[in-house]
Amino acid sequence: MNLASKTELELYFADHFDTVLFPVLADVYLQDGDTVRSRKVCDIGLKQYPAQPDGLFILAEVDRAEGHTEASEKGFKAVLKECPDHLNAAIALAELQTELGRAGGTLTRAWKTVHSLNPNQEEALQYFEEKDPSFTPEKPKQVEPETAPERVAAPPKPTQSGLFTVSPRLATFTMVAILRNQGLGEQALEVLNMLEAKGEDLERITKERIAIQEETNE
Repeated sequence: MNLASKTELELYFADHFDTVLFPVLADVYLQDGDTVRSRKVCDIGLKQYPAQPDGLFILAEVDRAEGHTEASEKGFKAVLKECPDHLNAAIALAELQTELGRAGGTLTRAWKTVHSLNPNQEEALQYFEEKDPSFTPEKPKQVEPETAPERVAAPPKPTQSGLFTVSPRLATFTMVAILRNQGLGEQALEVLNMLEAKGEDLERITKERIAIQEETNE
């Protein structure tokens, strides 16, 4: 299967309703503005994997796109319940609650969650600068150059399954695990690159790169 092709993704999903990669196709539909198909894929996939955080996240995004703000808010909370370090869900929840004008305490908790996951997140820093100047932002963790694990580069050649693009909003450690389990090491490395660009845990990212490289060399 060439996962670079939307058509082949659709055909594969039609024959494999139990695939854990369903959030990828659902997100493709959502990016195309086809919320109906995106929701249908999420519904089918979540019947098989009801706690799959990336599937729950895309479903919450579908609700948001369709104007179902309360359902979307509930959905993002469900994601964070299943996967507390899901940065994209934390940001989406904080943004949505800000739009909805939730109470100050609720907003502060939401943006603190974002900040705890990524101390460099600009919206969170701006919120505390404007709304809570007394809040002292946590300094981002840094890995000392002399002790940092060696970065493992992605293999230069594509895998036999072909390349495909995972949206940055699906760039999570959960998705990395899914791709690794499906034997899609190169795609997992691309997601790790996205996570690094977003400022997520560098030590964890490096360990994942090393593990994928070891799997590739087996």
